[in-house]
Amino acid sequence: MNTSLAKKCNKEPFTVTEISVILKQLIERSFQLVKIKGEISGVKKASSGHIYFSLKDNRAVINAVCWRGTSLKLPVQIEDGLEVICFGEISSYPMRSNYQIIVKNIVLGGQGVLIKLLEKLKQQLAEEGLFNIERKKTIPKIPQRIGIVTSAQGAVLQDIIHRIKDRYPVNILLWDVIVQGNQAALLIANAINKFNNLPRNILPPDVIIVARGGGSIEDLWAFNEEIVARAVADSDIPIISAVGHETDTTIIDLVSDLRAPTPTAAAELATPLLTNLVANVSKAQRNLQKSLLNFYRLQGLYLKNTLGKLSQENLMFKKNEFRVQNSRERINKTLLQLLKFNNFRYKSLKLSLQLLYKAYDNKKVLLAKYHKNYDELWQRLFNHKNNILQTYDKVLTSYSYKNILQRGYAIIRSSDGKLIKHSKDKKLHSQIECEFHDGKILGTFSSKVLQKTKKTKATSETK
Repeated sequence: MNTSLAKKCNKEPFTVTEISVILKQLIERSFQLVKIKGEISGVKKASSGHIYFSLKDNRAVINAVCWRGTSLKLPVQIEDGLEVICFGEISSYPMRSNYQIIVKNIVLGGQGVLIKLLEKLKQQLAEEGLFNIERKKTIPKIPQRIGIVTSAQGAVLQDIIHRIKDRYPVNILLWDVIVQGNQAALLIANAINKFNNLPRNILPPDVIIVARGGGSIEDLWAFNEEIVARAVADSDIPIISAVGHETDTTIIDLVSDLRAPTPTAAAELATPLLTNLVANVSKAQRNLQKSLLNFYRLQGLYLKNTLGKLSQENLMFKKNEFRVQNSRERINKTLLQLLKFNNFRYKSLKLSLQLLYKAYDNKKVLLAKYHKNYDELWQRLFNHKNNILQTYDKVLTSYSYKNILQRGYAIIRSSDGKLIKHSKDKKLHSQIECEFHDGKILGTFSSKVLQKTKKTKATSETK
């Protein structure tokens, strides 16, 4: 604090704003760039893209903020529980009288944290099936073009190119990327995607080699990033991974279609050995020549046997030709006789048919005559029987009891339909039915009527 400031302290008090500004200036001048190691907690991502969190150890906590532009470039994703080292500057926030670190960069705080993150990502990708053998593509045996994703400045590229030229020279497409650092994973993933989406005028590679030399887990971390693993999984072109030494295992090794222990081994796995191909072609050529000679020899023997059989067949053909000629003459003679016989039968059948037509016409005339006589006889019989029937009908009508009913008489029946002929045939008050010429009525016997007509003819009276 300078002298004027000291004199001011002695004379009059500071305002809150003045003291806050003084403290802010002191803190920012004293801690322009610091490294703080701690555990991330309370991560909050604002809609603006800024990230707010805290760094803590077992005894203290400090607030931290990472602006949106910085957060997009960080090599580490900010998550609760990570042990990290934050690079930045200390600043204060006068409105709340607290201080915080404005983060410029973040690295993981130890190898144990890296291993923890690696195992977590392995488990996630394994559950999604990215490590399954059945999804891995077959490496072409004789590629025409090989794509390489690596650094153009490294010795790895030269090792791969030399081994390919020694074994089987093919066209090589290089995608130069950095293989270490914050942007390495993004560039590697982008290179793989670009190889799969080349312009139509550029033929794509048949296989891609993703390679890098050995190093620590931090050096190889770009090949453990999720963005690289998913780019490899989504590639339509088979991918050989060749990252680090044989003892180094990264995520890309598990997702790729084939893992090579070294970049040089990747070149060997991607190409056949030209000398072996030449030897195989020479051997195949010799075998083909041998097979052709044997084929021609066998065909010559077959042709000789066929010619011998053909001579025998020719002799038999001549014999059969003579037999056929004789058979033809016999057949022609037989056919001529058969034709004459059938012609005679045809004429006989034609004459018989004419006779049948004439007999049919005679029978038809006779049948018509019989039919006419039958109709006349049937009509006379019908008229006779009808006259008899009418006579019987008149007799029956004259004898019908209904004619008697028309003269004032009635018929009395019991309830069960039996005819009542005497007064004693029915008990008093029982139900009766009286039939007249124009209909029927129901009634009962009356006891008074029966007493008066006891000695006379009984009649019934209806109520």
